[in-house]
Amino acid sequence: MLKGIYYDPVNVTLVNKSNTTTYIGNYVIPNFYQGFRKTAKKDDSVDVDKEVAKRAVLDNGTALFRVDLATAVRFRGIFGTTKRHRIMAGADVEVNDRGTRVDQKNVKLSQATRVCGLVVRWEFC
Repeated sequence: MLKGIYYDPVNVTLVNKSNTTTYIGNYVIPNFYQGFRKTAKKDDSVDVDKEVAKRAVLDNGTALFRVDLATAVRFRGIFGTTKRHRIMAGADVEVNDRGTRVDQKNVKLSQATRVCGLVVRWEFC
């Protein structure tokens, strides 16, 4: 029976989608524990290189950025904790010339990883 999840530091990286070698920003969420059937919300912002972001804006006034997330998790159960399972996921985010998302729906990172019969999903607002 699952009692909770231990998260290693979560590394969030932003790059220009048209040129994935163009680094825009990075943020590390410190490690944390998420109890069984509990929600863990981490609200913060990322400092980005505004000049790189401005250069990425296309003629139509939008830019496409890639958000990637990487971490490792350990599951806590009644018999102890499991070994670390690496998780990497990402999504494309379209941003207008004012720096706000074009689509106001939550960003859902794809490549959800199935670990121990559970699907780990990430969602950013």
